[in-house]
Amino acid sequence: DITWDPIKAYDACPMWDVVKEQVTLDPTYHAQAVAGKAVLQDLVDLLNPEDDVEGMADVSHVSDPLRCDVYHGFGLPTGVSPDDYDTVEGIHDTMKSLESHLNPSITATVTMPLFVEWLGVINDTLRQTPQARLVHYSGHDTMVRLIRSALGLDADADSDLGYSTVQPHYAAFISLELYHTPGVGYEVAFEYYRDPEGDAQDLCPLLSTSDGLWGGASPCPLSVVVDALGQSISHTGVTVADVMDNGYTADSPEVRALFDSMCEVHDSQSLWVWISVGMLIVCAGALTYYLIRRHQKK
Repeated sequence: DITWDPIKAYDACPMWDVVKEQVTLDPTYHAQAVAGKAVLQDLVDLLNPEDDVEGMADVSHVSDPLRCDVYHGFGLPTGVSPDDYDTVEGIHDTMKSLESHLNPSITATVTMPLFVEWLGVINDTLRQTPQARLVHYSGHDTMVRLIRSALGLDADADSDLGYSTVQPHYAAFISLELYHTPGVGYEVAFEYYRDPEGDAQDLCPLLSTSDGLWGGASPCPLSVVVDALGQSISHTGVTVADVMDNGYTADSPEVRALFDSMCEVHDSQSLWVWISVGMLIVCAGALTYYLIRRHQKK
């Protein structure tokens, strides 16, 4: 029998909201969003008439229901073409990938409680010396995406951004299966399923440790997975020793204090966002004025 234990989630991270605002100002996202604005507006009018497409902050309100319909085999709604779907998917994936990679420290922060819990489960398993255990993490596609980003699993040397923008489906999941083999020790099969009905992606070759990229196939030594998780949580001030030796959990006051400190928004950061927004508005106004004057001269 497999029992399901919910992993505690912290309150919203205020700095994460700042990162999401910064994404809308990123040139890569802004150019793609502007290019697809007409399609987005048509889909918003069709699917969510009460939403406002201005600012491109509500792309998920359009893409999420479409993805759910397609995944469950209902097809696209009447009035939505495959090209429209591809356009909104591309904008959505770019937005989400930028959110994950724009501020690595914040990505490491929001995944830290989960990784601390994973390390705790591994530690408990080691002390009980079982033959095999499975940690099956099934979460919202947003969290699966952040896990991949925090562990550097999206690196892509052929991409202009340096990482892949292909995002998990909303039913994606990650599994860690812990084996104990006599004479070998503990090993982990670490896999990612973008589509629950598709093939698994072996994550062991992509794990970055303190000695560099691991590179080996599953199952990989447990020490490699622990090292990779430790590399990520170290950005927040938490260490593997805190969890494995001192028994820290996501509920520990020390862990919570570090999370809150990393998530705190400073006035200068908020000011930067508002200044950037103001500059964007001014530039848009100037461009509009120029085009109007040019048209009048004709």
